[in-house]
Amino acid sequence: MKTKTILAAIAFASLGTNAFAQTYVGAGIGAGRLAAGCDEGVACKFTRPAGKVLAGYALQGTDFAVEAGYDRLGSFREGSGQMSIGIQASALTLGAAWRPQFDGGWGAVARVGAAYVRASTHVTGAIIGGGQGTVLFDIAEAKTTWQPVLGLGATYAITPNIRLAADWDHTRLNATFQGLSAVHDVNMVTLGATFGF
Repeated sequence: MKTKTILAAIAFASLGTNAFAQTYVGAGIGAGRLAAGCDEGVACKFTRPAGKVLAGYALQGTDFAVEAGYDRLGSFREGSGQMSIGIQASALTLGAAWRPQFDGGWGAVARVGAAYVRASTHVTGAIIGGGQGTVLFDIAEAKTTWQPVLGLGATYAITPNIRLAADWDHTRLNATFQGLSAVHDVNMVTLGATFGF
């Protein structure tokens, strides 16, 4: 009888160690990469600092959760001569996550959902020549679109309610300027943590 009681206590303690609180928040910092070509002779900055915050609710008794978040995808820029083009991108996200746990505190994350992506295009430059001399211009346009978002990641539990996280997230943006439009993929890699409560 005592043996069964001890085994039950050990099993209960093990369950408590591996369990994660139903509600959690998280944050990560890293880099965003705009998938765009860079012409010869043009200075391009397509890999830029990025970050994200999220909140989630784990469905009790499963490895699934619903998540909402905000991603700062990056501030990208290219320029040549008298012209510079910048794109600032951010997104509100909503989706589902599969968060299985493995032995030794390790876990994985797979995400799928929708992103409300805002791409702000900013063009600055100067036109030299003509009867008016040098003409400076500074034009900004913004476009917001719904885009799919996918993600993969790995986690490591350092306490029952704190997990270190390494994530890769993928979405797209639609940048517009003066009637022209271009859709680009954006990939973001971040390191961070989630905190359950």
